[in-house]
Amino acid sequence: MKTPPNNLKDAFESLLNLTLAAELKYSKLFEQFSTFVETAELAAVLSPARNEFEQHIERLGRLCKHYKLRPVRECLEVDEVFLATGKEVCGYKKQLSKFKDSQILSTSKQITYHRIAIYSTLEAMATALDADEPGLLKQTSAELRNTGAYFCQIEQNILYPGLAK
Repeated sequence: MKTPPNNLKDAFESLLNLTLAAELKYSKLFEQFSTFVETAELAAVLSPARNEFEQHIERLGRLCKHYKLRPVRECLEVDEVFLATGKEVCGYKKQLSKFKDSQILSTSKQITYHRIAIYSTLEAMATALDADEPGLLKQTSAELRNTGAYFCQIEQNILYPGLAK
């Protein structure tokens, strides 16, 4: 087991690097999700063009480069669990239905709320360290909160009302 960080700067850098590795994997998963849903609004928010993963990854990359962090492939254990759950939800590729959409939406929402928590933590650490001068983490946190709200709108106004009929 790796020695845990013993100061805020090390903890911040470690979490930053692990988050970048997770974001790269989540980006691919959400791209898969977007191809396996029937609901057009859900497909749109999950699509790479709409979900802003590229910008999030680019921002994290800039911060990692600034801190001279070497890329890692592993991510937090909780991210691995979410990724495995997402791959499981993607099973039965030919079986598209509104019920599969609800599974994908639920998993996407859980991952997004987890990402909000991680970015909020990074943002708070960066603020304490005066390390987010251009506001990269703050911007990403705001975008993720908007995505979470949009998932709730799809859930309440489109997907579940359609399933109840």
